[in-house]
Amino acid sequence: MTSEIIIPKGITRQEYGRTRGWLARVYRTVQGEQQCARRLFSDGVHGGELEALDAATEWQRLQRGTWPPPTKKRTAGYGYVQRTLRSYRTPAGELRTYDAFEAWFWDAEERPRSTSWSIESHGAELAQSRCDEWLARCRDELDGEPLAQVG
Repeated sequence: MTSEIIIPKGITRQEYGRTRGWLARVYRTVQGEQQCARRLFSDGVHGGELEALDAATEWQRLQRGTWPPPTKKRTAGYGYVQRTLRSYRTPAGELRTYDAFEAWFWDAEERPRSTSWSIESHGAELAQSRCDEWLARCRDELDGEPLAQVG
């Protein structure tokens, strides 16, 4: 890919394990609650990285006007830890990526919370253990008193 390609807001590159593609998200407020529709566009299915990005962009454009509420709902207490490739843009606009462990947790209001730890900065074992500990703390707080702000 060249640096001239503009990636729309709400679309991120996913590269972990055997997965290669673009994750498109559309956020909307439905009955006072912010919700998110998301879909992964795999490079292999769409014929390459640029074609998958085009498909993700088109899907996102179509969803903005006709987006329904999600059909798959996570319940309070659901969570997981996974190794993933995180990406960000520098102030100059350059896309950079790094390996990390990431933890997700759905709180008492069934809202997602997350944290991540860089493998390069902390090492794989420490990064994963910090994510595991964070997830355990979130679950303990859910079982005990009202959930504190996390993530």
